[in-house]
Amino acid sequence: MLFHKMHGLGNDFIILKHTKILAPVDVISLCDRHTGIGADQLITYTDDEESVVRFYNQDGTAAEQCGNGIRCLAWLLMTQRKQASIKVQSPTGHHEAWLLDDGQVRITMGQPEFTWDDQPISQQLDLLDLFTDLAHKPDMVAVSMGNPHAVIFTQHPTIEMAETYGPHVEHHRLFPNRTNVHFVHVESQDHITMIPWERGTGITLACGSGACAVHAAALKKGLIDPICDITMPGGTVTLETRDDGVIVLTGPATYVFEGKIA
Repeated sequence: MLFHKMHGLGNDFIILKHTKILAPVDVISLCDRHTGIGADQLITYTDDEESVVRFYNQDGTAAEQCGNGIRCLAWLLMTQRKQASIKVQSPTGHHEAWLLDDGQVRITMGQPEFTWDDQPISQQLDLLDLFTDLAHKPDMVAVSMGNPHAVIFTQHPTIEMAETYGPHVEHHRLFPNRTNVHFVHVESQDHITMIPWERGTGITLACGSGACAVHAAALKKGLIDPICDITMPGGTVTLETRDDGVIVLTGPATYVFEGKIA
């Protein structure tokens, strides 16, 4: 079976044309960086006019959304088909994608949701001021981009902070489906830095849906403009919230290699 290896700012993927749901053990085996191909996530797609895409975390669990993954798949399909735009369908809805002159990919990521049952969380709380039992109550916002995110605003986000608190928040009882966790500092009205902790994977160099969630949370709190850059350990993406509330994500997609699974 042919596979493609790609990454978006270091957030890397195995991409397979496949129509069946993969067993967790197969995903874990392929994503293992020592005994398999190695990746943060695995993506499958159907080769239709509007491809249906599925996402799998490194631990074999299914994911609803993946901004870097959609961008990589869109680049692959547009390049293969020699098209400047394409539509794909993920578990969260339809996405439009455009291949820009500089090689970057621009995609629609849908509208953020700030209601407790969309996240979901286990009880009705104010998602713009979310409380957990961390030792020092952080400035935390919960937002859904079709998948759950907890955005923690702090002055100095670090890898060590994400490693310490990421697993605790991901598995906190408030989040029955677990959650992605992002440690964020708003540098200015048009620039944010963040460290992502991805549900089912851990620290990654970048997280596309996480960047959308961070943008949505900061915009909701009045901290940024509708267009801003977000810098993660792997690099920078640009986010825009359109007048209709849809978030548009622009960033690179890099092809690494292809191979065959025996």
